[in-house]
Amino acid sequence: YGTLKKDKYYRVKTDLLARDGAFNKPIANDVYIALAHPRPIIPNEDSIDIVLKPHSDRISETGPHYVKCDWAATKPSTIVVTMSKNKVVARVRKNVPRGYGLADIGPLKFKNAKGSYEIKVTIRTRGGKVRDTDRLKVTVRQHDHMVIVSDYNEIPRKGPLKVRLYYVSLVVATGRNLFLELHSSKKLVKRIKAFAPPGVFDKTFTINYNNLNRADLYEIRTVLETKSGLFEDSDSRFVTVK
Repeated sequence: YGTLKKDKYYRVKTDLLARDGAFNKPIANDVYIALAHPRPIIPNEDSIDIVLKPHSDRISETGPHYVKCDWAATKPSTIVVTMSKNKVVARVRKNVPRGYGLADIGPLKFKNAKGSYEIKVTIRTRGGKVRDTDRLKVTVRQHDHMVIVSDYNEIPRKGPLKVRLYYVSLVVATGRNLFLELHSSKKLVKRIKAFAPPGVFDKTFTINYNNLNRADLYEIRTVLETKSGLFEDSDSRFVTVK
């Protein structure tokens, strides 16, 4: 959203819309007032947190599995994600630059998981000690799962735009509806609807669009629904225009 003025108060408003509903006709909304304070360009401490979303406490019997993490790094660092039960079942590493980040880290690769496991994420300076840790208990349960795997925070002003998705569609005869959407701050720019048959998939979809506004903030959003329109899982990514 750019640079705010230090020590000024800002109004933050969130709206709940019906699917395809007009932005000026929310079903419900909430508002709070926030004070802008400076955040250093380079963090003054290292931190990492697992970002919770629907079904974060569930994993499939067979991987891969991604963990959404929010981190801050004072120096070039390494994030390590492990899945364990008495011993480490799966592990993945990701090198990150100094600064801030939010991404799905993975894939954790495993097979024939049963019962409960611990997901642990750590951040350490490269070659140094662990600076912060977060943990989450997960249980093997059938569930639909959706992750935007594409690793970018900027998109071109004109399409096409390729978006890589990893998703799990439960083994039901009817499958699921998959929606991939591009939103501006004011409206829906483009929507793609696809059929998601039962199973585990890693696919790339293409969004076509024209002449985005470089001054606006955009959101890539993907939703997995039942054929009757019930929500199962979603993921989103805020991006700016190159």
